[in-house]
Amino acid sequence: MMLRRIFTFSCCLFAAVCLQAQEPLWEEGKFLIGVNLGANYSKLDIRDNRLSSGARPFSGVDATYVLNRRLGLKGAGFFSMKSSVFSSTVSLQQTGIDLQLYPQYKIDDLFLNAGLAVDFPINRNLQYRGSGGSEGTRIDDAIAEERSRQLNLLMGFELKLMPSWRMTANFILPAFNSQSRNFQLGLSYRINQPRTNKESPRKIRKRITARQIKSLKDGALLVRLKTAKPTIEALKRKGLFYKAREKERQQRIENISLIKAFKSRYRFSEVRFFTSDKSWKVRQGNYEGIFVDDSIQVDSNIILRNKKHIYTAEFDLIEPDTSTFFSHYRWVPTGNFSAVQVPVFYGGGGNTFMSLVIKDQQFRQLYRPFPYYSRALFKAMEDHPDHGIFYFPLKLFSPMNYLDCVGNLDRKLWRFHEKVNRRDWGKKP
Repeated sequence: MMLRRIFTFSCCLFAAVCLQAQEPLWEEGKFLIGVNLGANYSKLDIRDNRLSSGARPFSGVDATYVLNRRLGLKGAGFFSMKSSVFSSTVSLQQTGIDLQLYPQYKIDDLFLNAGLAVDFPINRNLQYRGSGGSEGTRIDDAIAEERSRQLNLLMGFELKLMPSWRMTANFILPAFNSQSRNFQLGLSYRINQPRTNKESPRKIRKRITARQIKSLKDGALLVRLKTAKPTIEALKRKGLFYKAREKERQQRIENISLIKAFKSRYRFSEVRFFTSDKSWKVRQGNYEGIFVDDSIQVDSNIILRNKKHIYTAEFDLIEPDTSTFFSHYRWVPTGNFSAVQVPVFYGGGGNTFMSLVIKDQQFRQLYRPFPYYSRALFKAMEDHPDHGIFYFPLKLFSPMNYLDCVGNLDRKLWRFHEKVNRRDWGKKP
């Protein structure tokens, strides 16, 4: 009856924590050392059917060697006390050393055990509550006939409760003629539990941007020159041919100015120029016959030397950083003296403005701490000249022409590259 209750309790505990436990860090070739504390529920062999199981503590250490992602070999040694109850006045006590060796099969957070256990009794004695009478004499005779040690079969399981805590439940049954039985229920604390240093969102970004600045230095920056064809065609359909020609002229001036600025002020990496109608080729990595010269004419003699790491740049509005990262949980009252845990995130949002923006090969904007943009306030003023009074304070801090805008971007890239090389920037802990 006692073993049945213990088994029922173990199953309930397993069901309660199974959904909350997480997969342990189980790395091939590692030794995992633990300390143990628990209770033995024993029925000792003295050839008397009136004995019932008693509870006594055990403590010790264990060591597990991880063979592979599914298998481990575990050994354990305990100083163990066992007890069996003979009657309301007499019980049998035993102290000794238990040695166990068994393989473990891992299923997520559950480990199945099956192996051998050896009991080495140190001494046995009777414990009386009141008068023992003749029944104590009969037990003394049975103790004298017991073997000095016993080989047992072990079956059970181990369950991860928390990163360093395990619950163990093992049934120990005799391998030969002995009638002794034992059930061990205990807790194990791993004193050398390997842990991962989970990267914070900030460190992840630093690592990614460190890789990006180095790959851009060894790669190429392709500057996308806008053609404004949709706007020009729309003006022509409305019969606004003069405005269409003016828009085409302005766009050409902008593109030529941008090319000259890059050739004059940009030194960080190889740079080439293409028109926006060839964007699909850049996405596919097809760079044949797409690059233009200083007059925005396609020149097949212009080739790309570094094709491994490709980034793009263009005038565009900065996209708000919509990335969000988990921060912590907080308790939120729900009424009736209760509260629930609500996750809290940070990040996201932000203002937008016209800039010379660096993007990846698929024209996706990069993010901080990479210096991915240089403000282009002069572009916003060209597009909205009537808003000049609102831009006045920003003129003191923003580049106000193509040369300064490109030069500012080049300086920011060099500074960030130097910072990454000078420090252990973005390296995994």
